[in-house]
Amino acid sequence: RPELVRAKRDAFARLVRHMTSGVDMSAAFVPAMKCVALSRQDLPLKKMHYLFLRSAARANPETALLVVQAMLNDCADADPALRGLAVRSMASLRVPDLLENVIGAVGAGLRDAHPYVREVRRLWWWWLGFGFRNKGLEVVFFEGFE
Repeated sequence: RPELVRAKRDAFARLVRHMTSGVDMSAAFVPAMKCVALSRQDLPLKKMHYLFLRSAARANPETALLVVQAMLNDCADADPALRGLAVRSMASLRVPDLLENVIGAVGAGLRDAHPYVREVRRLWWWWLGFGFRNKGLEVVFFEGFE
């Protein structure tokens, strides 16, 4: 088992290295999703996976909905570190078409039982209002979430 975990981490490290050097790694999207689905509790692997997913969502809007769905699933995980990581990653997507999906998940999570997750979601909520107001866009806040 440890050698399998190491092999997956090395593969994702190579994937991220190629991606950041400008190589189109969109063909690796489906295998990457399957690989991480089998390793749900490996946090370093999840971090590299989310880095790859954010890049894939920006480059290919058709995959962005799949990316958000994967992150929304992790927002319901039992591990608070994973829930916080999922919210931080969703906050950095910057895909306007998916804003409604993300707002619903983050708004519902403001009442999370763990303080770390609440803090990450509050920061994201603050960025959402501040960032979009500064760009001249109107953001409607739901009652009770301001």
